[in-house]
Amino acid sequence: GPKAGGPHYLDRFAAALPASAEQPVSAAPTEVAASAPVPTLRALLPTFEAWAARPLAERIAAIERLAPALAAQAATRLADQLLPGPTGESNTLRLHPRGVFLVLAQGASQGDAAQAIAAALVAGNSVVAVGAAGGAATQAALLAHGVPAEAITRLPGGSATALLADPDLAGVCLLTPGPAAARVVTRALAARPGAILPLITLAEAVRPDRLWRFCAEQTVTINTAAAGGNAELLAAVGRDLDAHGVAV
Repeated sequence: GPKAGGPHYLDRFAAALPASAEQPVSAAPTEVAASAPVPTLRALLPTFEAWAARPLAERIAAIERLAPALAAQAATRLADQLLPGPTGESNTLRLHPRGVFLVLAQGASQGDAAQAIAAALVAGNSVVAVGAAGGAATQAALLAHGVPAEAITRLPGGSATALLADPDLAGVCLLTPGPAAARVVTRALAARPGAILPLITLAEAVRPDRLWRFCAEQTVTINTAAAGGNAELLAAVGRDLDAHGVAV
């Protein structure tokens, strides 16, 4: 999750909740159609690594026509951020791709599905999209602008229960409306061993200012005083010594 004290930490406690009980309940995503082979996510990792290694500017260009509002903010939202810290120390927040994301899009509009897929991709992840309306058109548009074919895998109908248990799954974006779907997915993720995976809601997936939800956070801390001296720190020490009448 987000680093304690970072710019996204408090925001996670105020995140949008799943759909309320008053909304129509779609069929819970619990099965994969028998005719739809379930890919092994490990086979998709080499393509993910190659796509994640692309410069951010290239990833933005690839999704710009499909999601212009998202592309307009991606350069700022996904760039390294200098965090405040004490004198003599620098702290930089970096956002890294997570891996292969599962996008469950049954019942979602074509625009919402395309936005979520574009958000996962521009963050450097690969995508397995299940039941995405207009998925073929979305995939064709992205491939035409430089996204590798293996970075987007489409599964028709249903959902991929096996994928929710796949050890190489990096996160889930749930676009399917209704609390039933949310319960099925959250229980499946809770039953997994190991790290807790992010579950991104529709409300978050369509917001450019939430792109960090598709990323893993890393804070790099450098002791600048120990790395050759820090002018600001030395000046502060000198002023303190002068105030106490100590000759330097």
